[in-house]
Amino acid sequence: MALEKLVSELKELENKIAQTRAERDEYNNKVRELSAKIRELRKSISERREELKALREEHTKLREEFNKYKEKKDSIKKILSELREERRSIISEMRKIRSKVRNIHEKNEKELRSKLEALEWEYQTKSLSPEEEKIYVNKINELLEQITVIEKYKKLQDKLNDIEAELEKIRSEYENILTILNDLYNKKNELRQNIINLKNEINNIRSIIENLAKIRDEIKKKADEKHQELIKMLTRRRELLKEIEKEQLLRKAQLIAKTLAERRKELMQKAVYIREKIKRGERITFEEFKILAELGELPFSKQK
Repeated sequence: MALEKLVSELKELENKIAQTRAERDEYNNKVRELSAKIRELRKSISERREELKALREEHTKLREEFNKYKEKKDSIKKILSELREERRSIISEMRKIRSKVRNIHEKNEKELRSKLEALEWEYQTKSLSPEEEKIYVNKINELLEQITVIEKYKKLQDKLNDIEAELEKIRSEYENILTILNDLYNKKNELRQNIINLKNEINNIRSIIENLAKIRDEIKKKADEKHQELIKMLTRRRELLKEIEKEQLLRKAQLIAKTLAERRKELMQKAVYIREKIKRGERITFEEFKILAELGELPFSKQK
């Protein structure tokens, strides 16, 4: 192959090498950028997983606390139900008493006892006929019955008051627990939503990483292809350099041979003139002597 063609091919190849190397380096830079982005996103996932772990632990504690108060609420609700049932029973019994004893609220136990004592005193101290004695006994029994009913009614009223007070106290506690449960429920739901949002964020980031990794792998494949092209080009460049060097050496040898041939031709032409001088018996110069010596025609015998 002609040297000029080899040099032209080398020049064109050098341009392609520079372009291919630039393309490969650009691909590799993109791969590094994407890898850095992926590492950053993976770090972000790791941080969010730690946050998610903390949220789940907090959610578990809230759920346990919520269940504890729910059990307490159910227990208090049962107590309230029992107290209300007891209150209904007492009210029902008090109604029965009121149906038997009219105006029971207006009756004075102290006055009734005073009347009872007076009747008992009269019954014991007076001389009574059988008919009068019967009347006294009936009145005394009637008063005793009224006093017993009033005592029972008062006890029921006192018990009812105690139950009402206890109901008020427990209702207040129940309402307070409901408020706490509502607050815990809202917090629990808020945490659950935060957990869902965080999981969605992690999944979205993971999806982004997968897409970036896919793009990175595709670019890496292109970079590898360009690298293989570059290796082939560099191999071809080495071959071309060797061929050019060989061609240059050959041309140099040819040039030297041509130069030598031209010089020999020139010297041969000069040698004809020098030999003529010698034939004529003329003295030759040192330079002319050197020409004959270079041609291997030393004229020693002829100079004598």
